Amino acid sequence: MPADSAITNTEGGSRSPRGLPELKPETAMRIVHLPFDYRNPYQKLLARHLEHQGVEVVPRRHPTWRVIDRMFREWRADGLHFHWLDRFVSEPRSWLRAVLEIVVMALQLGTMRLLGKRMAWTVHNLEGHEGKSPWRERALALLVGRACHVVFVHSHYGREQVMARFRVSEAKIVVIAHGHYLDWYPNTVEPEAARAALGLDCDQIVFLFLGNIRPYKGVTELLAAYATVATPETMLLIAGRPLDETTQALIIDAAVDRDDVQLHLEFVPDAEVQTFMKAADVVVFPYRNTLSSGALVLAMGFGKACIAPNLGGIPELLDAGGGAVFDADDENGLTMALQKMLESRKHLAAMGRRNRERAESWSWDDVARATCLGYLGQTSAANREGGGVAPDSSRSFAETARRME
Repeated sequence: MPADSAITNTEGGSRSPRGLPELKPETAMRIVHLPFDYRNPYQKLLARHLEHQGVEVVPRRHPTWRVIDRMFREWRADGLHFHWLDRFVSEPRSWLRAVLEIVVMALQLGTMRLLGKRMAWTVHNLEGHEGKSPWRERALALLVGRACHVVFVHSHYGREQVMARFRVSEAKIVVIAHGHYLDWYPNTVEPEAARAALGLDCDQIVFLFLGNIRPYKGVTELLAAYATVATPETMLLIAGRPLDETTQALIIDAAVDRDDVQLHLEFVPDAEVQTFMKAADVVVFPYRNTLSSGALVLAMGFGKACIAPNLGGIPELLDAGGGAVFDADDENGLTMALQKMLESRKHLAAMGRRNRERAESWSWDDVARATCLGYLGQTSAANREGGGVAPDSSRSFAETARRME
């Protein structure tokens, strides 16, 4: 586990040792990240590397519609960085209250722009996966996209979709890499030991699905496709916590009486991720829809061959050299991808090495520098070389800000 000092937390108390490092007193800008998911290493890693650039990140766990009040009275920040807008939308309320919330948010965002507050938005998905209130999510996305000075996406596909769906100007969109997880999750167990811990034979071909199990991730479709290609030498691992009892029941029913399917239907702690990854030959992402996938970046970082659909920005991460990208519109696409991996058994290790090499190039230092340039309004520089490091990015954000004064 990475040894970090306590995370800066304005919600009371310090975070666990897995949090962010202590911030520099000479920070050039103070940015609120809202909402901040402490369960997901993505924001912790981004905040840690932004701190190295001289940006103080103020993590706020819970979405709030009282943005301007909190900005001036509590957070005392220079800017606001939005993530996961669908989490602002709770269960449907009265139509009138929902409209008033949107109107009030529009007024707050406009006021913050007039007062010189910098605003950014990272588009992790185009809509909430559970679709609590699609029209409210879209209305909020249109407002935030218009108000923000910079909008970050993790693929060129994402850029086109954000421009089309949310009417965001191309000039303020930054295509930025999704940083890797190489330094976050332990990776010390040997494959033989991992398989022994799970009761697997060393000569089996092991397919893995790992992560929270939600309907859009297509785990039931994976079970059905796997059943058509399974052989005495194959095993399928499903590891992760189902969204609800209904989702769990569907998976259990699909795997009933199958000795070649292992179900681990519970939360997988960070320390145990390596056991499943190191035991697997191929990691499968049977998603029905997605824009980007941190889980795919994780699997590639572990040096695993991968199967994923041709959705969102996935084809910009994974190619045939690293596994199989299947046609999500073809009802047999996932089955054919599984079969391809079985027929390519002797090439799986090489596919994994290629994926590892690609993941190593997605540096959080590069991500943080491009993010800082975006905060400063230097979107062209942040986008240079495909969203990579700008020519002057060896300077910290604090240094760049001082030169602009």
